[in-house]
Amino acid sequence: ARIILRQSACEARDAKVEEIVAKYDKKIRPIADKIARAEAKYEEQRSQYWGGIIGTVMRGLETAWAYASGRATRRKTSSTVTAAKRAATERAQAARADQRLQDMIAEKEKLEAERDEVLQQIGREFNPAEMKLDKIETSPRKADIDVQQVALVWLPYRVDAAGKAIPAY
Repeated sequence: ARIILRQSACEARDAKVEEIVAKYDKKIRPIADKIARAEAKYEEQRSQYWGGIIGTVMRGLETAWAYASGRATRRKTSSTVTAAKRAATERAQAARADQRLQDMIAEKEKLEAERDEVLQQIGREFNPAEMKLDKIETSPRKADIDVQQVALVWLPYRVDAAGKAIPAY
C-alpha cells in the first residue's frame, strides 16, 4: 500500500510545492526588483558623496592656497563651507539609501525563510513513510467482481527420504 501511496504523495507534494513557490515568487520578485533599484540609488548617493568629499578637499586646498598667496576672498571661503555642507548632505542621503536597501534585503530574506519553512512542512506532511495508514477491510460485492481469466498453476514437488517436500522445478 505504501508503494502506491508513495507515487500519489509525490504527485500531491509536487503540486503543492509548485503552488507555494509561485505564491512566494509573486511576493519576492517585486522586492528583488526594488532591491536592484535601491542598490543603484545607494551607489549613486555614495558616488555623489565621495565626489563631494573630493570637491570639498580641492576647494579647501584652493582656499588655503589663496590665503597663503594673499588672494583669499570671503566668497572662496563661503564656497568651501557650502561644498562641505553639500558633502554632509550627500553622506546622509547615502546612509538613508543604504538603510532602505538593508531593510528590503531583510524583508526578502524573511520571505525566503518563510517559504523554505513552508516547503519543509509540506515535505514532512507528504512523506509516505511517516503517513499513518488505517486498515480498512471491505468485503467485495457481487457487482464489483469481474473475472476476466482463470488460470491454473502447478508447481511439482517431490518428497525425499526424510519426508520433506522439495521443489521439482
